[in-house]
Amino acid sequence: MDGRILADHVERCLLCGESGKPVYKNLPDRLFDVPGTWDIWGCSSCDFRWLTPRPLADEIPKLYASYYTHETPDMDTRRLRLRKHIKDAILGTVLHYDNIALSRSSRRLGKVLGLLPFFRNRVLSAMMFIDGAWRGKLLDVGCGNGLFLAYMRKYGWEVAGIEPDPDEARIAREKYGIQVVAGDLKDSPLEEESLDVITMNHVIEHFADPIAQLKECRRLLKAGGKLVLAAPNIRSLGLRFYGPSWFNLDPPRHFYHFSPRSFRTCAERAGFRVQSLRTISRSSRVSWSGSHLIQKNGKWPGINPRHISLGLRLEGRMLMTVDKLLIPLLRESGDEILMIATKDGGPGR
Repeated sequence: MDGRILADHVERCLLCGESGKPVYKNLPDRLFDVPGTWDIWGCSSCDFRWLTPRPLADEIPKLYASYYTHETPDMDTRRLRLRKHIKDAILGTVLHYDNIALSRSSRRLGKVLGLLPFFRNRVLSAMMFIDGAWRGKLLDVGCGNGLFLAYMRKYGWEVAGIEPDPDEARIAREKYGIQVVAGDLKDSPLEEESLDVITMNHVIEHFADPIAQLKECRRLLKAGGKLVLAAPNIRSLGLRFYGPSWFNLDPPRHFYHFSPRSFRTCAERAGFRVQSLRTISRSSRVSWSGSHLIQKNGKWPGINPRHISLGLRLEGRMLMTVDKLLIPLLRESGDEILMIATKDGGPGR
């Protein structure tokens, strides 16, 4: 890509207004060769980090010109049918998705597998940890091609999406018939207090003002509505191991970097009550493999993470397993932060 990215230097912490200090300096784009180098600054008081210089709003589309799209798997394969059967059995017996028609044997299977953390967590992860008891109207911000929303609609949700990539938004509308707005939350035609759940899966770190986005989410949610967020964790084992080569730093696309503490602070500043907050290791095999390539070669070769070599996938899976085993001992070591927050009654702070 040719052409300089216009950007502003950001010195002060969004949360407290104090001047930060450089944590990592002169990082290139290791994934898609956007020109320039980027620093990551941090505020030790708030446990918060940010990208500087930060690309201007009009420059943001250039950061994603070569970005991999969200591929849709072949949903008719035997393997996917088996996974769906197991998923439905668990959802219909232990996660309150009582609209799923199950045979007696499937109910027995669901009750048994639902007791096993491996199976239960895999299913919860695929559902963005959304309980069927919350069922109603769901908005996914940064919904990609709409595959997640298509799944959720099958399980009884009324769904809509926001997606900044117009091509992905078009695919979601044409392939799945889902109402998807190409843009961001301010472009949404949804009415105030009209939603039961909003999800953001590795999206909040891309916004220039994450607290403003969370306030907009709060405006759209009904009283008692849920906000489910997942984002990379700067207290993770992966960042401690790889430092500036950590895949999830992703300069210049990730504008902010959260710890569990700063993640909570952002939600509370937006007027939410944090219901649960923990770290998880859901997709860290990609993070570990990508970090290994960046440390070794100085870059990830700009490929979709689905296409990494078998050897690296196995290595990443092994390290992800170690990460999962350590989370009960080192509670902040997981590669991602997962937060569920609730909109209580009354005006936002």
